[in-house]
Amino acid sequence: TLLSIMNVKRCFFLIILVVLFSNSIYAQEYGKQYEKCSERLKNVNDDSIYILRLLEKDSCLIGVTAPNFKASTINGHTIELHKLKGQVVFLNFWGTGCGPCVEEIPGFNKLVSHYAGKKVKFIAIGSDKVPDLKKFLKTIPFNFLQIAESEKIYEEVFKLSEGIPYTIIIDKFGKIYKMCLGSAGDLSFSFYENLIDNCLSGKQ
Repeated sequence: TLLSIMNVKRCFFLIILVVLFSNSIYAQEYGKQYEKCSERLKNVNDDSIYILRLLEKDSCLIGVTAPNFKASTINGHTIELHKLKGQVVFLNFWGTGCGPCVEEIPGFNKLVSHYAGKKVKFIAIGSDKVPDLKKFLKTIPFNFLQIAESEKIYEEVFKLSEGIPYTIIIDKFGKIYKMCLGSAGDLSFSFYENLIDNCLSGKQ
C-alpha cells in the first residue's frame, strides 16, 4: 500500500514536471521566433517602411505555437490558453480609452452571436483596471470573456509593443493563425468572419 502511494505521488510529480516543461518549451519557441521575426524591424527609420516591416513580422509568426498564459476574468473565471485547444481562440488586446478599439465592439459582439454554439472562444484582454472596465461595460457591453490589467500578457507573454487594438487568432491546434495590428472599424465583423471561417475549415 505504501509503495502504491509512493508510485501515485511519483506519477503526479512527473505530470506536473511535464506540464511545466511543455509550457516552458512553448514560451521559448514563441520567444525565439519572435526575436527572429523582429530582426526586420531594426535600423528602419522610414515610418511607411516600418509599418510594412511590422506586417511582415506578424506574418512571420504564423504557425508558431502560441505562448501559454493563465488569468482570471473580471467575473472570477480562470482561463488557461493551452486548455482551449480544440477551439479557435480569438484574442483582442484593447483599452476603454482607445477609440479604434471601442469602434470595433459592435462588430465583435456580432461575431459572438454568429458563432454561438461553435468551437470559437472570444477573449478580450484589456489594459484597464477591473473597476474601470466594469464601469465601462455597463455603458457599452462587450460580450467577450474579459481579462483586465493585461500588461503582462501583452508585453511579457506575447512580447507586443506596437499598441492596441491588436487581435490574434489561434487555431484549434494552439498555433497562431493570424495577427492583426489596428482596427477594422465598421468592417470588423465581415473581416474577422472570413478569417474565423477559414481557420475553422483549416484554410490558410
